[in-house]
Amino acid sequence: MRRGKKRVYLNLGKVKNLAEVHLNGADLGVVWTAPWQVDITSAVKPTGNELEIDVVNLWPNRLIGDAALPPEKRLTVTNVTKFKKDSPLLESGLLAGECACGEREIQLRSRRAALYRAN
Repeated sequence: MRRGKKRVYLNLGKVKNLAEVHLNGADLGVVWTAPWQVDITSAVKPTGNELEIDVVNLWPNRLIGDAALPPEKRLTVTNVTKFKKDSPLLESGLLAGECACGEREIQLRSRRAALYRAN
């Protein structure tokens, strides 16, 4: 994008609990609080954008998943016994659709969507 124009933001909707954002190979940081957005102005191109969002799962969800496995296949070793294999999983991940908001339409390829419409 041309410099001196409006900023362009990627709105992740709602994240539980951490999301690391890369656009076109640029590390744009970690989002961990509302408003769940990152400034993508420095990395966005008019077309051919490649978006990567890595979301960190919650530790209790890992423990719940491991509780359903035989001990030799578990990935964690802990003395925490609060979480059982039938415990409900906690919300985790990208919980709402993301969009790029700025001065014009921008194409982003990601695991979740092919086109983001800027407002």
